[in-house]
Amino acid sequence: MVPKKTQIPFCFHADPIWVQSDPTQLEQIVFNLVSNASDAMPEGGKITINTQTLTGEQAKCMRLAPCQDGYAVVSITDIGQGLDPVQADKDV
Repeated sequence: MVPKKTQIPFCFHADPIWVQSDPTQLEQIVFNLVSNASDAMPEGGKITINTQTLTGEQAKCMRLAPCQDGYAVVSITDIGQGLDPVQADKDV
């Protein structure tokens, strides 16, 4: 799935983050995002997976609904070239 030249560093939050979710759906989301990022970098590159938490104040700045326990954030970034303007304008 991911070329051997592609690095995938993980930057996990220091403490475990507990979330209420469907593990299969969460796994599918991560798989799809990593797969798409990999497709954008056929010669290899770097895909970073990061987890963190948002406190009430941080969530408020992002206009998220208040949540007593805070929010968990999973971000997946790559250094691929991105979509060309023609692809970016296509409806999905």
